[in-house]
Amino acid sequence: MSASELPGLIRIETGSRLHFGPLSYLPEQGRHFGGIGLMVQQPGVVLIAEGNRESAHATTGSVRAVRFGQKILAEDAGLKRPINLRVEREISPHQGLGSGTQLGLAVAEAVLRLNNRVFENTAALAKLVGRGQRSAIGIFGYERGGFIIEAGQAQPEEIGALACRLDFPTLWTMELISIRNEDGMHGDEERQVFQQLIPMQDSLSEKLCKIAITEMLPAIQQVAADAWCNALDEYGQRIGEFFAASQGGIYSTPLIRELVEHLRNHKITGIAQSSWGPTIAVFCPQEKREELHRMIQKHPGAKALLIQTAAPMNTSRKLIVE
Repeated sequence: MSASELPGLIRIETGSRLHFGPLSYLPEQGRHFGGIGLMVQQPGVVLIAEGNRESAHATTGSVRAVRFGQKILAEDAGLKRPINLRVEREISPHQGLGSGTQLGLAVAEAVLRLNNRVFENTAALAKLVGRGQRSAIGIFGYERGGFIIEAGQAQPEEIGALACRLDFPTLWTMELISIRNEDGMHGDEERQVFQQLIPMQDSLSEKLCKIAITEMLPAIQQVAADAWCNALDEYGQRIGEFFAASQGGIYSTPLIRELVEHLRNHKITGIAQSSWGPTIAVFCPQEKREELHRMIQKHPGAKALLIQTAAPMNTSRKLIVE
């Protein structure tokens, strides 16, 4: 194929991944990790990639995009075409929103498509950029959107299997609350925590699986908001207790712990931390959003908080090829 026949421009838009915690950790038998999560439309990634005749693999707007591009080239020396990457919108890193996976998958897909390279599935893209080592929720979310139950890894270092995927009720928006200028656990610190973490007891893993299958799935299918919020609260509490010694409590930061207590004192339910935080998701009917915001503003630490309203994303990433 000549250069004139190759795609000239790729535009990819994707959302964020909420991860409410694993279903298992280092079991004697059965799958490792797994978990439940949800794709949301905001915040998101917008990546534009173009064939570039003047220079090799230039980029603007994101150092991480460059690194992902370099990693792809190191994995596959056959990708020769010079490409310009432009990141118009990016998810803040280390907030528990799966920013690295969404950007990495977008870069990988764009580079391969601009080289007219066929790839088997999104998992193949993830391997190119080193994603999916623990969780595959963001990988399936990029590919399909929606609410996802991941079964986990049958073998070490493989990408976990998809157990279930559902459309999430479109009227169930949520408030994503994080802390300005504060990162969640990541990098070497995160790897060290997992190395020191004790295996999850089978009884806890079984309870988490039961909540996901017998409480969350029916609540979503029946659009039963109260049942969903109660199930999410219980899941978040139990998984938070498992990680409490590693992150300092049910939630990873003192301010978020104080805020959650404040909200629960006002009968707010449907609260869970995403990954290592500091972001928490608070599910809230649209008609009660202003009331919730007023309640948050009454907290003494409100000025340090960042609040974003997010809608569920029930589709795959948006792809435009020119």
